[in-house]
Amino acid sequence: DKVSCTMTNMNVKYTSFKLKDLTIGAVRLPESQTLTLSAYIEAGIRHDPPKKPGLAHLTEHLLLAGTKKYPSSKELSMQTASKGGWQSAFTWLDYQVHTIKLPKKYFSQAAELLFETLRNPLLKESELIKEKKVVMEEILMNKSDPERAIWDYGWNEVFWDSTYLARPYTGSEKDVKLITIDDVRKFAKGLLKRRCVVVVAVDLDEGTVFKKLRQLFYTTFKNDEQSVDKRKLQEPFQGGKVRIFKNFESKNSHFIIGFKTHQLKGESRVAIDIINNLLGGSFAGRLIDRLRDEGGYIFNWEIGQERLIDAGYIFFKSACNSSNLTKVIKIICEELNKMKLGKIEKEE
Repeated sequence: DKVSCTMTNMNVKYTSFKLKDLTIGAVRLPESQTLTLSAYIEAGIRHDPPKKPGLAHLTEHLLLAGTKKYPSSKELSMQTASKGGWQSAFTWLDYQVHTIKLPKKYFSQAAELLFETLRNPLLKESELIKEKKVVMEEILMNKSDPERAIWDYGWNEVFWDSTYLARPYTGSEKDVKLITIDDVRKFAKGLLKRRCVVVVAVDLDEGTVFKKLRQLFYTTFKNDEQSVDKRKLQEPFQGGKVRIFKNFESKNSHFIIGFKTHQLKGESRVAIDIINNLLGGSFAGRLIDRLRDEGGYIFNWEIGQERLIDAGYIFFKSACNSSNLTKVIKIICEELNKMKLGKIEKEE
């Protein structure tokens, strides 16, 4: 066991413990009365087995549907709700994350509950049938809500064109119907053979945090490189592609404009962060200044970036009256072109 990294900033201390098959991160938050504990596991959308799209996401649902110690979703959720907290999970491109938030005095209980969820899920057939219905409703919601639909049925299909990520994170209705309980059990068992990072933010000394998490998780996760699908992405998004689709009658048009950047370990992360902020990271951003403050064309927006192990992008997402869409797109392209030509003021 060794401390691989310790950083202190604004009285917030971060310590990383690198073990053989597990990394533990402890974030010391002085005077905070709550804790947030998360496990990030290399088991995201890109790790769905071939011909089983949506399996990672559906497995994530089933892990919160009951364990050996708490055999129903209600009994499991009461372990956090009765203490004023919550437990949730989320599946994304490279990983899925399982999170518990509680008052800090329940740190040991939070760690044990997270361990129980990942190590001892029941994964019953009856729960699979129920959760399939829940996921079907999630798919319908994603299709009917333009804020969600534009990701799964617009951006993902265009940017990841011709790769296995050019699909919704849930899979389709047909995909979900074909997933069996054996598929879920096999994928859940495989979680314990994946790379895992456990991180806790709490006002406790890192020694106490490390001792408890090591006790639970050190022998749980045994990283087996052979268990992870190592498919590399084909070159995504050659440029110049546009996807237009009509979801339902509305006076608004939702849109995303983005471009490729660099993979996770690229050296340009700080530069990309600065570009992100210059364009729209605040009300002072170029796009926000022109689109909102000068033109009154948009109300809200989102700008951000994604950095995977082998690809990355920056995106700008917003909505406007359809009659203004051409003007809005033109302004965005003008500002992107200025950035491309290096027209950046020192004050910016």
